[in-house]
Amino acid sequence: MCNAIKVNKTPLLEGVAWSFYILAALAVAFRFIARMILLPGVGKHFWWDDWTMLFAFALLTVYQASLAIRKTPVRLNYDIDVRR
Repeated sequence: MCNAIKVNKTPLLEGVAWSFYILAALAVAFRFIARMILLPGVGKHFWWDDWTMLFAFALLTVYQASLAIRKTPVRLNYDIDVRR
């Protein structure tokens, strides 16, 4: 093993992941709000692309929760030492 200092990048990776999750949540929320305002009437609010977007966000939520529970994989969050 080398004597290099290992830099843990877990906080950085978690910050980036949560930032993109929040951006995705805002995009989905604003799209659904805009559809309700721009397309008044019963049954005319949402089309297949809206439901696909909501389904993809649900999958993202499951993925984000699994990352939060499991944390980041062990070797993903450290620098790679290429010196030999």
